[in-house]
Amino acid sequence: MRNLMEMALSLHRIFRQLDQKLERLRSGADSPEAVHARELLQRDLLPRTAGEDPYLVVGIVGPSNSGKSALFNYLSGETLSPSHPEGGLTRCLFGITSTQLFERLRNEPTLQRFPMTHAEGNEETIGADIVETSSQPNNLLALARQDFTKGLLLIDTPDFDSVVIENRSASESLLTVADLVIVVVTRHSYQNREVVHFLQNWLDNGRPWILLYNEGHSPKVDFQNATKFIQDLGSYPVAVYRADHNAGIPFEVPPTLMGSEWIAEQSEIPWPHQSLSESLSEIPSRNQLKSRALTASSALLRDDIEALAANLAAKAAFAGEVLDLARIHSQDASQKVANAALPLAPLLEAFISTAKSELPKHLEGWRRALALIRIAHQRLRLTLPRFLGGNKKLPIQAKAQEAIRATLQRSWPEFWNRLAHDLDRGSSHPVRESASVFIAEQLDFDLVKKRRDSALQEATDSLNLDAKVISDFKVRCTEILKSSLQDSTVQKVAVGLHLIGLREGFDNLCFMTTNREESLAAPNPSRCEPLQIQLIRQLLSHPVMEKVQDAWVSLQSSWTSAILLQKALQKSSPNLQQVQIRESEAAAELRAASASIGAGLATLSPPFSSPANPASKLVSPEIPAALSPSNSTS
Repeated sequence: MRNLMEMALSLHRIFRQLDQKLERLRSGADSPEAVHARELLQRDLLPRTAGEDPYLVVGIVGPSNSGKSALFNYLSGETLSPSHPEGGLTRCLFGITSTQLFERLRNEPTLQRFPMTHAEGNEETIGADIVETSSQPNNLLALARQDFTKGLLLIDTPDFDSVVIENRSASESLLTVADLVIVVVTRHSYQNREVVHFLQNWLDNGRPWILLYNEGHSPKVDFQNATKFIQDLGSYPVAVYRADHNAGIPFEVPPTLMGSEWIAEQSEIPWPHQSLSESLSEIPSRNQLKSRALTASSALLRDDIEALAANLAAKAAFAGEVLDLARIHSQDASQKVANAALPLAPLLEAFISTAKSELPKHLEGWRRALALIRIAHQRLRLTLPRFLGGNKKLPIQAKAQEAIRATLQRSWPEFWNRLAHDLDRGSSHPVRESASVFIAEQLDFDLVKKRRDSALQEATDSLNLDAKVISDFKVRCTEILKSSLQDSTVQKVAVGLHLIGLREGFDNLCFMTTNREESLAAPNPSRCEPLQIQLIRQLLSHPVMEKVQDAWVSLQSSWTSAILLQKALQKSSPNLQQVQIRESEAAAELRAASASIGAGLATLSPPFSSPANPASKLVSPEIPAALSPSNSTS
């Protein structure tokens, strides 16, 4: 297994790429999931994995009047954070760290998990700053002390159940980045559902935490209440402490460790049998705590990314639903247009190439025998143009184009009316009702009545035979003919066309309409050579033409449908297509990034990567045993 530093550097590259992807998002960038994901990346995961992670962030959180600031003062060794029996004085994030660490964080901003302000002055002036509500809940007012524990940043927070929104935001800001959270509750708040629910959102992913049951009266009752709180929360702490109720000086008697053997059995992070202040001064399990916190933050990030990807995929799916509905309405008109005329040139060329490559060897003698005829025919072709009017070409596919446009003229009104019925303003169709304001405005612009005739004219002008469709049709014809060469008529036509060939200009003249009984739809049939005419007539009456026509209609109707949508939904169709592609790709990229993060976390050693145990697996200890002298220490 790679060590924590190697894994962190590997994850840092993934996090940096993910942050850049989120920054480039054109849709969903301001969604709660995207905003929270970028906050996690920029304030926690990128600084945490930028290189050496030199410090441990320990945050104190809890509901109002639970004793957070009193605990902060006790652990810092100074009366810094205002503490009062009524509670609620702390209005911003306030921390203390060593002078050495403070200077390093100030000189290396990439390692900061908070925008930091240096707290200067005496206890009175610092206290005045702390009780002022911060307009920027993420900012940390930090005090530097030369003799404070090296590598530790201890932070006090406002009440997360406060009616002041900024106070709750400050607590959430701390919980986003903390390596270890000290949760302080009392007999008045351990059963509060709002307290439990708030903490579940942040601790469910396995972030390490310590429980301090404050203002206790009886070790046995306190441990019963603490156990109930842990069960409700659904994850094990690394340690549980209790502190006696003291109406005088809070924590005059240091908090004591409760049920240490029971907790040690459940938590995979060892905790020393020492007082809380001594344990925080040493923390031998620092790497385990940081690794578990990294896993927890990454799990929160993956939740955000998966939710964001789902939202983007939903937007792409909706764009697809609008386009699919429009395509359904265009199918009838598109198929009628596709059936109006079929170009024979790709089919005849496919016959010639297929005959050359696929005819069985026993026809080789026939081919050689007719070679002389072919040579004579080629010599004759040199003189034919002088007798048949020269090499002047007639307008390409004239009759086919005329048939196609006439069919579109007849089919357009019904297509437009169906489209407007389901997508125009006032429609009760679910797709229209689910449209965003932006898409709805574009649909209204596209489907206004005065655009119907102009859109038809644009579509008519665009309905030329597409070169890509013709090329794909030839490929399909080749596939059909290869599977039909055992038929004697198909063989006869293939050999005949291969030996005789197509005279110059023939590919511009030959078309077949939907009525196969009609003659060739050529502007000047007299220019076509009789033998070619005979072979093609045999082909047109053969059942293989049903497959050929089906292939043509499939290709041409798809292309025609795209033209109809492009002209009818002039504004909305391109945007919907872009949304469908862009959001689908973005969702796929985000899911791939989430998978990469999961793979990176899997390289952690097993003791570091286990998630919090679910509430259903929490087991209460036997209280008398848990509170025996061997299980409760100071």
